[in-house]
Amino acid sequence: MSGVTARQDLISRASHSTSPDELATLASHEDPEIRAAVARNPLVNPDTIDALAFDDDWRVRAAAAVNVATGSFSLGELTRDDDVRVRERVARNTGLSLKDMERVFGDEDGRVRAAASANPAAP
Repeated sequence: MSGVTARQDLISRASHSTSPDELATLASHEDPEIRAAVARNPLVNPDTIDALAFDDDWRVRAAAAVNVATGSFSLGELTRDDDVRVRERVARNTGLSLKDMERVFGDEDGRVRAAASANPAAP
């Protein structure tokens, strides 16, 4: 199996696996695209998704920001992320608390405010 095919296989497994053990293992992979695929998986367990919400790579945090499995504490922290791309994505998450929704509506960046306005759970 070539390196590209092996990587694609790992990304596919991270996206579709229902095994908490496999997802936890893939969540610690060195490749941020594989970690991001785990972070997008709605079946990831709470401990794993919450750890990914604090990943060093913005792409992983952004993937966690839109996952319905991400916990409220982590979502709140993501609304304060230094990277606007993460804040823009978390502003779309229907699981935001009212306090966090207010934070993204008041964000300094118009892209974040626009994403919050498009959130179906927005007040």
